[in-house]
Amino acid sequence: MPHLGTLATKLTNLNQLKQLHAHLVQISLHHQSYYASLLLTHCTRLNAPPSYARPIFNFTPNPNVYLFTCMLKYYSQMGAHDEVLSLFQSMLSHNIKPDAFVYPVVIKSFGDKGFLFHALVLKLGYGEDRYIRNVIMDCYGKYGPIELCRKVFDEMTERSLTDWNSMISGYWKWGLEGEVYSLVKMLDQRQIRLNCFLKTALLDMYAKCGSLETAQRIFDDLGIYRNIVTWNAMISAYMRVGDLSSARELFDKMLQRNVVSWNSMIAGYAQNGQSAMAINLFKEMTKTKEVKPDEVTMVSVISACGHLGALELGNWAVNFLTKNHINLSVSGYNALIFMYSKCGSIKDSERIFQEMSTRDAVSYNTLIAGFAAHGHGKEAMEQMSKMIEEASSSKSILCVIRLADCKWPDDGGDWHF
Repeated sequence: MPHLGTLATKLTNLNQLKQLHAHLVQISLHHQSYYASLLLTHCTRLNAPPSYARPIFNFTPNPNVYLFTCMLKYYSQMGAHDEVLSLFQSMLSHNIKPDAFVYPVVIKSFGDKGFLFHALVLKLGYGEDRYIRNVIMDCYGKYGPIELCRKVFDEMTERSLTDWNSMISGYWKWGLEGEVYSLVKMLDQRQIRLNCFLKTALLDMYAKCGSLETAQRIFDDLGIYRNIVTWNAMISAYMRVGDLSSARELFDKMLQRNVVSWNSMIAGYAQNGQSAMAINLFKEMTKTKEVKPDEVTMVSVISACGHLGALELGNWAVNFLTKNHINLSVSGYNALIFMYSKCGSIKDSERIFQEMSTRDAVSYNTLIAGFAAHGHGKEAMEQMSKMIEEASSSKSILCVIRLADCKWPDDGGDWHF
């Protein structure tokens, strides 16, 4: 019944997939590997929960290699790498020989141990498979050694743009900008036309390393093919060098903005000492319906309130994140400690610190600096002692450095900067 495969491609939600599944059950086709694979493929596409997808696999007798591959791809997209590895072992125990479609999924899930498959895929004759070859390159590019990534690249008789991108990304990750530039020159010499994806990756790379002229040239060359990633990369690049007006000009020209666009501007203003502008832009963000602030937004805004010493604004920001159910991580709570401390509300700083279920060195350092700035030497020493007890991290030395800058009274009482 080939029309069922065509019908499945038109499904748009899980309920529709379940209706197809029920129809297959009615006509007794749901146990066949082909139709079970079809269901799993669309479970992956529609992000079906594991509680629905796994029974499809489990209740299929004598699963073939294609069904295993579909289940592996499902787990891989879900980020369930342990399940991928467990299923791969089950596949081997059932004496089902993995094919070239299985290894890219498994190698990715093995992370920094993916290189262990390199010799095996060569032995099995899959060394020229472009998908396996690229995932091996990607593994070496991410985890090293980068020299082996280049060796695989150089041994290729034909290279796709994906291969070039993996090699360039690998060099960029390891900070080898010179090698990146040489590869880009090779692309130009061979008159290989870059696709938009690779141009976007190059623009982002040049922007992050401060080569604004090259990044701007790529940005201009993209023309109508610019996407939101390229706009955000340029905004961040201009903010990074303190060119706030150029960043704002780009931001104002954007036809569509996402939360990264707003965060780049707000954080850029805050980091360049323009706290009032950061808060004003945040207020503008809250009035638009196109995006909602997230934790990254709130950390920048709360920090800006701290730098301004604006407690009323800080409390307004705290009420906003509570009302909008924005959950904070450790860095968010650290920003609150900083804000309350800078605004003179040291008791609130201590309250936030005590409410934290997890703390890092920054949490302690920020609170200790706040105590010290407000003349609470005894409390600062107590927190320093607790940090030494609770954390063996070398970051503890930061507290010692801060305390060393304080003025100690002769009578052993409170001390100040």
